[in-house]
Amino acid sequence: MESIQSAHRRGVGRCVSRDAGSRHCSAALLMCRWLTPPNRRTKGTRSGSVPVGWGWRRWSCGWSVVKVAGDCESAGRSALWLLVVGQLVAFPQLRGAINMGWEWIAAGVAFVLLRQLFDDDRGRTRLLKLLAGIAILLAGLGLWQRYVWYPQMAADYLAWESLDGGGAVTAADRARLEELRLRLGPDLLALQGSSRLALRQRVLESTEPFGRFALANSFGGLLATLLLLLFGVAIARWRASLPARRLMFVGLLLLVAVTLLLTKSRTAWVGTAVGIVFILLSTRVARPEHAGPGRMLRWMGPFMLVAVLIGVAALATGLIDQQVLTEAPKSLLYRFQYWRGTLGVIAEHPWLGVGGGNFRQHYLRYKLPEASEEIADPHNLVLDVWANGGLIALAGLLWLMVIGLRSTWRSSHCSEDAAPPDQPERARTTGEDTTWLTLLGLVACAATFVEAMLFRGRIDEQVLLLGLLWLPICWLVNRLVPAVSSLSATRFDATLAAASLALTLHLCGAGGIAMPAILQLWLIVGWVLPGRTVNDVLCSPRFETSLHRGVAIAVGGIDGRGDLDRLAAGVSARIELRSGRYAERRSRGGSRNRPFHQGGHGRSVRPRSVAGTRFRARFAGTGRGRGVSSHITAAEAALRRAIELDRYNAHRWAELGQVQTLAARRGTTADEWRKAVESLRQATTRYPHSARLHAELAIGLAGAGNVKLASEAAARALELDDITRAAGHVDKFLSDEQRAELRAMLLSP
Repeated sequence: MESIQSAHRRGVGRCVSRDAGSRHCSAALLMCRWLTPPNRRTKGTRSGSVPVGWGWRRWSCGWSVVKVAGDCESAGRSALWLLVVGQLVAFPQLRGAINMGWEWIAAGVAFVLLRQLFDDDRGRTRLLKLLAGIAILLAGLGLWQRYVWYPQMAADYLAWESLDGGGAVTAADRARLEELRLRLGPDLLALQGSSRLALRQRVLESTEPFGRFALANSFGGLLATLLLLLFGVAIARWRASLPARRLMFVGLLLLVAVTLLLTKSRTAWVGTAVGIVFILLSTRVARPEHAGPGRMLRWMGPFMLVAVLIGVAALATGLIDQQVLTEAPKSLLYRFQYWRGTLGVIAEHPWLGVGGGNFRQHYLRYKLPEASEEIADPHNLVLDVWANGGLIALAGLLWLMVIGLRSTWRSSHCSEDAAPPDQPERARTTGEDTTWLTLLGLVACAATFVEAMLFRGRIDEQVLLLGLLWLPICWLVNRLVPAVSSLSATRFDATLAAASLALTLHLCGAGGIAMPAILQLWLIVGWVLPGRTVNDVLCSPRFETSLHRGVAIAVGGIDGRGDLDRLAAGVSARIELRSGRYAERRSRGGSRNRPFHQGGHGRSVRPRSVAGTRFRARFAGTGRGRGVSSHITAAEAALRRAIELDRYNAHRWAELGQVQTLAARRGTTADEWRKAVESLRQATTRYPHSARLHAELAIGLAGAGNVKLASEAAARALELDDITRAAGHVDKFLSDEQRAELRAMLLSP
């Protein structure tokens, strides 16, 4: 029976030319995805990721109209576009929806381009080598973060805390304080209250490497997938490899595996274990003479023993602590709490979903009182897609998964095709491949550096170091990773299926499908590297040409001619806000209000003057300075603009209520208290299980003279705080002063 690879090698369905320039540009954008650190999704933005998505869209628009001569639409492509379209239907909060829309469209066009540009053996070999290089590069970065960056960060934070608390006496101390402020950054130092406590705990106690991601869990999912790719290739070519090459393979596998252990991502560990078992079973089942439970168990025994020894050594040496294992049930309980809240969101928006970048605003309404986090995604692949994209996106996801399972089933029932003879492997790498990988990495690192400087206003020295490390990695990868044509098709299919299965299992427990780097990897491993078969063809070349050109034109016309202008305006606003936060840490004068004001008006889609609002509220509350009333008025107006564009956001309503409470305390009319109470009621309606919001509502009701309702709100706040304290969520505790004030309300007649 003919395998997937052998059918594909005949060039079935290929009708698109693949020139070097197209591959270089697409691969460079591909690598930029994994080097560009994403911003927090809580705001619906990714300052670094959006420019990469914009690049995918513009590149695809120009390339598609000019290059496409016709190609056959596959079931996988149709399913993917269903998944993408579902994310674009609901637009309740414009800023987050636009940014996430960019990302999903970029993922769709990236999938189309990569399937066409890397659909031959040479292209897929280069893509496999690129993934192997990324695995080595980011695993090394993770080790550096664990043993160098974290200790240095903790020392810097403690030194800043000591000097900022009044210890900066001499000129040298003040210079050191200024240096620490620049190194730690204004975003971290501007945090207050429980957020400051949570940050301090994370800085001093965290050791999990996160690579270029925002979370160690996401980094663990990427490492698990790439580790399985390396493991499958090593198994496939083990007998044909020289001893020195085997030793290098073992060293690289240990490098990635140790970094994966350090992430403490339990879902990634489970996915890796399942993937390794899948590869080993597939390897033996493909050979009938090795079938049978007894023989397979004896053959897998050494691998199981090695896995147990690695786990014991990791516990004994402190690579992982016992709490990672003992607290696994608690982590699973948190997941169930997240999923219960998500089901409430789905019940309210079952058909179209809430739209990309809008999950948190809706989730807070259904968040359980004992739940630990205000999550930005449901931590489950299926629920994530359904809650954000509705039934359209869910249908696309399930269709993709069915296609993947069908392909895996077919390949697993194929007899193993003719593999190269088991004799010592000769060097198959060419200088052209080494040059291609080297230039690709240097271009991607340079583009990431420029992006950080232009779009995020910072000098990313780390990416320059990664660019230097990429040079020896290219040589090593070309020495170790063979051509796809030299691998057994059945074994290679099993390796890709195992990697895709591991990442899918990880996403079902940790979430993150909406993160561009993870989504991109999931599509590449599951549907780009395996290639295409005759059975996937559904439509005529003429239909595919029309569809592809229509998508490209629609993608290019989403933002019109003002695309770059709006992107530049957002970048300018972000820089202004960062300047304002930095000035807030350095001075007490009113001049620092100007960057906040300019930054807030720099974004017409969603004004980010909310950051400036927090400062204005604190500044007005002190009762010092000139024009306090004007600051309060400007803060209230800015918040109302933000609420118009994000009406489901409970925190925006709470901030408006806080500003109005300040105005009421300075004023004399009952109408000001009434407005504050109404805003806080809106906040508690959208976030009914927040002790802090109920406490603020109680204070507002007491100021308005409604003692009975204030007492009820105070009782509810104390009840929720007791639940939070029982669950141990330190960052959400009410302070002792707040609890005393609330108890006084309960005792008042």
